[in-house]
Amino acid sequence: MIYRKLLKLGNSYHEKVVTSEIVQVAVEGVDQLETYFGAYLPQFFYAMLAPLTLFVYLCFINIPSAVVLLICVPMIPIAIVAVQRWAKKLHSWFINTKLYKNNLESYVQGQGMTWQTKIRIMVTVTLLMSIGLFMMSRVPVGRMILGGVWLFHMIYFTFGVKTKKKMTEDECGC
Repeated sequence: MIYRKLLKLGNSYHEKVVTSEIVQVAVEGVDQLETYFGAYLPQFFYAMLAPLTLFVYLCFINIPSAVVLLICVPMIPIAIVAVQRWAKKLHSWFINTKLYKNNLESYVQGQGMTWQTKIRIMVTVTLLMSIGLFMMSRVPVGRMILGGVWLFHMIYFTFGVKTKKKMTEDECGC
């Protein structure tokens, strides 16, 4: 295709297009084809053939299960796309809430948190974790793990998160 184009241009092609550009476009096209044929197509065929192979194999064992899997497998990528879209909308909504602006915005921007915000978060998480601790009264390993998570949480918020001074009215322009 590039060669035909050069023949149409004739001897004056170098006046319109630099030879190095033609070579670069030709090589880039080959590289892209290599990626397409070497990586994308095999993965695509595997993704299409694996569920069909599973269906055929399961037909010999249990036909209703095979049919259910054949119907549900294509729904996996659909569900992934739906969750991604929902997560983007949720994130956009959350960063505009008062909860985010009052508690997390300064931390995300690398400024740290005030002691008031740190204590508020530590108390809230402690209360929520205590519910889990109460519910796990018969699971001692679960309680130890939850206790370890709580301890790490306390240490992190006390020493790991930068503490910033509370802004005065003059600094915030209120």
